[in-house]
Amino acid sequence: MFKINGPVLAAVTLDNMADEALRQADAIARFYGVDLHVCHVLPELLAVRPLFPHLHLDDALMASDHEASTQKAILDRALEITGRTASKLRITLQYGTPHSGILRAAERIRAGIIVVGGNQEEEGQASLRRISEQVVRHALSPVLLARPS
Repeated sequence: MFKINGPVLAAVTLDNMADEALRQADAIARFYGVDLHVCHVLPELLAVRPLFPHLHLDDALMASDHEASTQKAILDRALEITGRTASKLRITLQYGTPHSGILRAAERIRAGIIVVGGNQEEEGQASLRRISEQVVRHALSPVLLARPS
């Protein structure tokens, strides 16, 4: 029998198709009585313009605002989908490529399982497939690719 020995990490995007990852991650966390962590990976804004250091201050200010609004959007969506209270959820924002951010978050919390969700459109499927392949290849815990039934 499959047993989870750590928190559930739901890796989500900001689109509606991430709702399925939240639903499935919440169900797993409730079944095993473990914590639910929700992770979203933001692009590394400061690495985009390494040759223009005078623009880094603007990037840092913009990143701070973007991070706060993204965290609020993720929290609101997770609360709506899972029906949990804010104290029962942990939101993690990472920077970098999606798969590396997910893996860093999973290692930091010692995730018992990683639930990956995302866009299911034609182009999004290829992107989701690449991300999930990288996560599966390098993750230290099981990975579930959440898709609607």
